[in-house]
Amino acid sequence: MARRHAGADCFELCDRHRNMLTARCVQLAIPRAHFSALETRKLWQDRWPRSAGREHSSFRITGSAIAGVAASAVAVARRRRKKSRACLDLRRAVSSASEELELPELAVGTWAWGNRLLWQYSPDMDEDLRRSFDLCVNRGAFMFDTGDTYGTGDLDCRSEKLLGEFSRTLSSSSLPWPFPQKRLVLATKWAPQPWRLTRESLVEACRASVERMGRVDLGQLHWPPAFFHEAQLLDGLGDVYEQGLVRGIGLSNYGPVGLRRVVSRLRERGVPVATAQVQFSLLTESNDELVATCQDLGVRPIAYSPLCLGLLSGKYGEGSELPPPPRGWLFGSLLGNKELQNLLSLLGEIGQVRGKSVAQVAINWCVCKGAIPLVGVKNAKQAAENLGAIGWRLSDSEVSDLDAAAKRAPRTQPNPASVP
Repeated sequence: MARRHAGADCFELCDRHRNMLTARCVQLAIPRAHFSALETRKLWQDRWPRSAGREHSSFRITGSAIAGVAASAVAVARRRRKKSRACLDLRRAVSSASEELELPELAVGTWAWGNRLLWQYSPDMDEDLRRSFDLCVNRGAFMFDTGDTYGTGDLDCRSEKLLGEFSRTLSSSSLPWPFPQKRLVLATKWAPQPWRLTRESLVEACRASVERMGRVDLGQLHWPPAFFHEAQLLDGLGDVYEQGLVRGIGLSNYGPVGLRRVVSRLRERGVPVATAQVQFSLLTESNDELVATCQDLGVRPIAYSPLCLGLLSGKYGEGSELPPPPRGWLFGSLLGNKELQNLLSLLGEIGQVRGKSVAQVAINWCVCKGAIPLVGVKNAKQAAENLGAIGWRLSDSEVSDLDAAAKRAPRTQPNPASVP
């Protein structure tokens, strides 16, 4: 049942009927943003305007009523599409691959998917990884980031292959409605390998990733090339965008100076940079400078390793069992630091007040700083834990307290503050 309340601009819609309306709108290919809770309420109000005789009445939602509201949503969507289309330049209107990317509040990292050395991956983890994938999509974390170097030994490119498999067989039974494949964001990174020297070689790398993943929505240069061929690889990055092989491009491990240089170079040929991915946590340097640079350039910052490889997860402390090397060596050398322990204690205190874990507070700090946290997932339990970090915000005073404590803690992740 749906019910209006007298004297209030309030409208209640039961879950079953809301899901019916949502499913109908998805069936009609209406973007989800066009039938948000507020939009849906407005459409209902337009269809059943206020009248003295209905202020206190309730009415049963019929199939025709749902169809009517869905039809109204179609009209809204068409008007918006027409208006936005008029604002696009010809190239972006012609190429469906160049449509603007919608990025979520939290993204999922897949470095561990295929990495035996650092993350102890095993193929028998794949089904749990699939459940993690479905859960994250269901809960709004619909961006997954990988790289063509993710996977060790005979598991080369395993992460890209798993993402391709999971995205093609996304289980609709695990979701409350059919998830629009177009909304999914699959991102990968191409490393400047010694044999990858030309713009053509980067385009070939992109095509290989598309073959493994089925598609690439966001293509990124993994890190700044160490030698003279940066210009060639950046030209290749622009090529994959212009050829419609990706929907957007980004950079990884560039600092403020390098980011400004590269964004300027690519904009000269009309290629926008969508994202900049950097190490970003309470234990990294130059966080505020990086975010400010991204905001100035219109680039979305993505914070990878927001838990510093798990050091800020709250799972490890003095005397606790450490993860296997090499992470265990790093943790063992740092956990005895008094200022780091003070930072972990503060994270725990804030989490206790808010009913959140240490890891969730550390991830939310990244959100409050203006970045999209890119958090690794190895199982469904971990995915659910990470998802609890979004949908709320730390207060300004809590962020300030964490900033102050972090400045005194050891800096374990130096950011590329000035790439030449």
